[in-house]
Amino acid sequence: MEKRMIRKEAWERYQEEIKGTIQAYREEMGRNLSGQAKEWEGIVADAVDRLREPVLKQRKMPLCYVHFSFLRVDLIRRDYRLLAQGMDERWYLDTEPAEAVTETRELLAPFDRLWDSLTGQSRKYAGYVNAYDIRSLMFEEKERIDRSIACLLRWGLRDWKERGLFAGVPFSREWILKWGEYWGDSEMLLHVDWRSKGMDAWKEAVRTAGRREDALVFGCWYKEELKGTELKGQDLRFSVFEKCSLKGIVFEGCNLEGSRFFGSRFEGCSFYGCCLTGADFSECVFENVSLAGAELAGAVFPAESVPFLHLDPRQLQKVMLKQGDEEEQRRIWEKARSGQEEQREQRDWQGQADQQDQAERQGTAERQNQQGRKL
Repeated sequence: MEKRMIRKEAWERYQEEIKGTIQAYREEMGRNLSGQAKEWEGIVADAVDRLREPVLKQRKMPLCYVHFSFLRVDLIRRDYRLLAQGMDERWYLDTEPAEAVTETRELLAPFDRLWDSLTGQSRKYAGYVNAYDIRSLMFEEKERIDRSIACLLRWGLRDWKERGLFAGVPFSREWILKWGEYWGDSEMLLHVDWRSKGMDAWKEAVRTAGRREDALVFGCWYKEELKGTELKGQDLRFSVFEKCSLKGIVFEGCNLEGSRFFGSRFEGCSFYGCCLTGADFSECVFENVSLAGAELAGAVFPAESVPFLHLDPRQLQKVMLKQGDEEEQRRIWEKARSGQEEQREQRDWQGQADQQDQAERQGTAERQNQQGRKL
């Protein structure tokens, strides 16, 4: 009993002592991950390329799923390899996935140093804080790393096709990349689906979203003609509408963060009050589209379309323009802003004219009253 109490007290004291060490590590690791986004994208692309040979050898064509993970057995050995597993349409029922590994030690240097630091700080608690305790702490930090890397890659791999990534791999018409320690508890990085679905499938997906909140998240719609649908407060994060025709679609208060509308055409659509943070409207055509009240931080628009979208000054400061050189973009921005200034001046002038007209009417009425009293 006495030893258990000593062990408990030692563990609590040790945890309190390492708080500063862990906090400093998290800040350093966060900075490193943010600055190494392209390196992680390259590692994932390399891992997928390495899968090509085993996929062909094991006849897993077409490839449908790729799962990335750091194995605990490797971490215990301080071996920071990324394992990529390629599976066919059976997903986790595919018991012999194609496999490839890629080294990531340099990118996880802060993690490795934390392990050394926690081990060093535990020595004065010999017998009460052991290697198993250190591993448990490191596995917790590893889960944080998994979430952070998945978030980076989810954003960074959206333009995979334009960059020519994964070109040599025999993927299916629908395929998925996921990241996490366990297949059943992993995070989506990328969902690609080139299959033709039709309007009925779209309506069914919208109906399903009424029962299951994530039904439209990571949805893929390619060369579809979608029309006459109202979506209120739906979650469509990282959805893809590529080369689609959207007519009369109302997205009201929807979360479309990270969504892509590459090459699509919009007619009579509304994004009132939507979150469009990081949304990509590259090569899109707009006709009678409302973005009133939408959050557009980091959203990408064709530069030539901006003057006709009636964005307010706050929105203009947040969007990113694509196409044309810097001088052309500057000219378009100035044109859009000057147009808004003209609208404000016109409203001010109209207000002044209305006030003057009202004053004249009041003056006329007073004169008529005075003349009436004289009579």
